[in-house]
Amino acid sequence: MPLATQLASGLMALAALTACLMSGVDPVTSLVRGGIAYLVGRSLAGLWCALFPASDVDTVVELEVLKPGATEVSDEEKAAA
Repeated sequence: MPLATQLASGLMALAALTACLMSGVDPVTSLVRGGIAYLVGRSLAGLWCALFPASDVDTVVELEVLKPGATEVSDEEKAAA
């Protein structure tokens, strides 16, 4: 599971628990609400990752073509290519 999914679900659970504690809700109800918020956050973050997948390509690799017998490409040949 991606880290973003765990982070989003944990933040939703923490927000739900904080709201319950600040409003003076029963501890059992607070834990149930926190668990529901965790599951909702996990589901929504998983849906987000499914709809908008991360790119696997991070860098662009430049390939140099060598002439037969050549060991190095000169700057002039790079500019001409």
